[in-house]
Amino acid sequence: MEAQITDEAKATSQPPAPRKIPWKTIGVIVAAICTVVVAFLQSGDQQTNSQVAGDGSNGVNQVQIDVDGGSVTVNQGNTSIRADKNDPDGVREELEKLPGAKYPPRESPAPFLVSGTGGLGLFVRDGYTENDSRIRVDSQPVSLADGSAVYVDCKVTNKWAPFEGSTTWYKIRWPEVSMVGNFWSNEAWLLPAGHNGDVPDCDQ
Repeated sequence: MEAQITDEAKATSQPPAPRKIPWKTIGVIVAAICTVVVAFLQSGDQQTNSQVAGDGSNGVNQVQIDVDGGSVTVNQGNTSIRADKNDPDGVREELEKLPGAKYPPRESPAPFLVSGTGGLGLFVRDGYTENDSRIRVDSQPVSLADGSAVYVDCKVTNKWAPFEGSTTWYKIRWPEVSMVGNFWSNEAWLLPAGHNGDVPDCDQ
């Protein structure tokens, strides 16, 4: 009898066998973890893309430029401005209200806004000297309408200036922000959007 009581005591003192988790439950947990990881990685990609697209200045959010009929809207962070795209003074005044307007662009290329062309559009050239030519597509010279977004990598100061233009030339991305080439436009018809326009000098 004593041996039987001892065996029963031992049996009750042993920890219960571990509970087995069904494979279906494990699969649900793994799927949930994967979903969280993928969402985190995608959010990181979106932040990188917004910076490449022209993360204005002083750490503020992406600059977004939209044209709707005769108006242009520019958003930066929580600030949104709207102006008549054919009124260069009004566009300039509104752009100065953006939070990054007093700071240099934090990254390259920097966003600019075409303004003040009088309906002629911004010319895109294959260089910044008098001997260079306008870019043509299907034999037609390229011009970018007022209100268009243009992204600038760097600038060059040259002795030659076009009529009513400037001696400063911007090397721009064209026709897309991802396209890097020998494309140039004059400073006179480009306004900085979300920064103060202080882009670096190009390597000569």
